[in-house]
Amino acid sequence: MADALRHQSSDIPDFDTYPATPGASERLLPETASEARFGSTLEDRAYRLGEAAGRAIVRIRDLRRLIRGRARDMNAGASQKLSEMSDSARSKLNEVTDTAQSTLHDLKDKASARAEDWKLTARERFGEARRQVRHNMYRARIRVRELERDHPVEMALGAGAAGVVVGAALRIWRASRA
Repeated sequence: MADALRHQSSDIPDFDTYPATPGASERLLPETASEARFGSTLEDRAYRLGEAAGRAIVRIRDLRRLIRGRARDMNAGASQKLSEMSDSARSKLNEVTDTAQSTLHDLKDKASARAEDWKLTARERFGEARRQVRHNMYRARIRVRELERDHPVEMALGAGAAGVVVGAALRIWRASRA
């Protein structure tokens, strides 16, 4: 069977000069002067080493606190700067939006005015074309009356020929649809 593991606790140190261990009480005081000198020097060095380690740990803790404080300050500064940038961006966006809306409104007004102009121009041109058609129809009627008066037989024959052509065209069209 495996050997039982020895349980070590941080409360009980593992060195032989601990007073609870048997035989250690005699070793607490140095026996000779040379041993006393060596022990005090060793203790002195251990004391200084512990003191230096303690100072280093305190400095590390202070440095951590300082870094955390600066990080908080930087975060606060960054948050403030980000907030300022956000406000600036919002104001610029509002300016651009206002400018775009006013430009759009101006363009709508110009387009509406131009549409009205085109509408009036179209009405004028349509009225002019209608007057021109009426005038041409009037002249054509006058010319037909003159031809009827001057050449009545030729007019009757022409009307008959036109009737025959129109009738034939209608007959052909009707036959192609059926």
